[in-house]
Order: sequence, then C-alpha cells, then structure tokens
Amino acid sequence: METGSKKHIIAERFLDSGISVQLCNLFVSDIADFKVLSLYSTLNRKLVAYKVITLVDAAHEEWLNDSSVFNDVFYLNTDPDFELVPASFSELPSKYNSEFVVKTQNKGIHLIYGIHHWMKDNNGNAIVAFGHDDLLSVLIFDHDKCCFANTFKYADQTEFLYFVINAMQLVGVKQEEANLKLDYQCFHKYGLAEFLSSYFQSVEPLQVPFDDPDPEIDDLPELLMPNHLLSLCV
Repeated sequence: METGSKKHIIAERFLDSGISVQLCNLFVSDIADFKVLSLYSTLNRKLVAYKVITLVDAAHEEWLNDSSVFNDVFYLNTDPDFELVPASFSELPSKYNSEFVVKTQNKGIHLIYGIHHWMKDNNGNAIVAFGHDDLLSVLIFDHDKCCFANTFKYADQTEFLYFVINAMQLVGVKQEEANLKLDYQCFHKYGLAEFLSSYFQSVEPLQVPFDDPDPEIDDLPELLMPNHLLSLCV
C-alpha cells in the first residue's frame, strides 16, 4: 500500500512485505493536530507499522480511504463526558474483559478501557490525567482496580493540581507515593509537567514502552500510546 505523495506524513514505519494487511487491525486516534494510525498483527498483537499524519491532510490518507483491506478498524474515544458503571450494575454488557462499563455518547473504544488493561501489567498505583481543552479527566488505579474516575473543568495549573490531589485524598493515595501519568495534551501544556513534578513521586508522559523507538520525532512514543492502549482491548 503506497501513497502517491507523502508530504502529509510526519512519521512512518513501513509494513514488512511478509505481513498481510488482512491479518492486521488498524487503530486510529486523533491527538492534538495529528491523526495517528497503528497496525497491530492479529497473530502476535505486536505493532507492525504506523503513520503519524496531520489532521488537515487525513482525507488523503489511503489507510483511511481503503480501510476495508484490514482485519478490523478501531477508533479512540476520549469523551470527557463519561460514566463508569460496575459491570454487575450495568444494563449494558461488559466490554473488553473489563469489570466496568464506560457509558458515553461517542463511538469507539474509550481510553479508560485501554488504561485498565495496561494497569494489569503495572504494579502499584497510578494517577492518569488526560485533557480536552479546559477539561481534565482524572483516573486513579490501584493495580488494575479503578478507584476513581471523573472530569473537571479547570482554568490554570493550580486548579489542575487541586483536582488531582483532591481525587487522591478521596481514595487515600499519598502524594509522596503517587505516580502521575499525563497524556500528550497535558504533558505538553507549557510548564505544566514541571509545575507538577515537585508534588508527586513522579510525573511522566503516557508513552509506548519502546526499547529503541524510531527517531523521526521525539514525541513518537507518546503519540503511539493511545493506539497501543486500544490494542490491549481486542
């Protein structure tokens, strides 16, 4: 699958000629000014190819225009207007082997499902924050158990910090033991990560655990992370 012009592509890893696209799932996410496309093998669930393109040029991308060639296509949902309902109390069926159901008006796999699966392989607690303009969604996990999930409207860094710490206090997480993970939008808000770093044990971006990432752009592991989280769900 080759494009005639690749001016719209910011970063790319080509699909190995020995891998059939029909045995790959395509995961699609919109992050800041980018659209990120990731191919994962259905055989070993590993990342085999990706493209990072500009949103304004997404209409010209063949992976999107000819997506029927893939095994399946999954889209990221980061709707801040969500409700978490325990699976045992939900009228909707539980999805993605999760103990809860994320109720939202938007389509796609909600990011919370992916973070839940990711936490199954991570020890300890994690506070995850992802942003939508002036809205902040805060998740608190104790191993793979989601202890808190809510969205707040904030105006500045101080309010951002207040809402995160208030959520931690509600579930009994100590600041000095807290590991704060920020999505791409939050981590790259000017000065926010530096401001928060003195209040927590660690402040890090949500990023794909690459041992040797391709060097096209420094932020590549962060941009690929949402699709990686989605891939854990299917």
